[in-house]
Amino acid sequence: MVVLVMVQLLTIAMFLLFGWLILKKEMYGLISGFAMKSEEEQQELINNGYPQASAKGLLNSGYILLIGLLLALFKVPFVIELSWAVMLVYLFGYLLSINKLEAKK
Repeated sequence: MVVLVMVQLLTIAMFLLFGWLILKKEMYGLISGFAMKSEEEQQELINNGYPQASAKGLLNSGYILLIGLLLALFKVPFVIELSWAVMLVYLFGYLLSINKLEAKK
């Protein structure tokens, strides 16, 4: 249980840190493939709000895992595993929905 909580805490910290860095510090290079795009494509993505939407997805995923961790402290059975399942479904669905913001060639 202790290892599971430690993994959960590390994952939460990474999601929240990367989301914050992208959203507030505009470190768009953390987004996969962003640095490989041309300057015009990068600017179009920024104008479309793609980096901000990606960061919000990371932040919300971190919050989902945090809620699962807090519920685990109240001894709710299997809540950490459930929070991972909810987070994965949310994140994949969210990334599919923001895919329309990506630059067109």
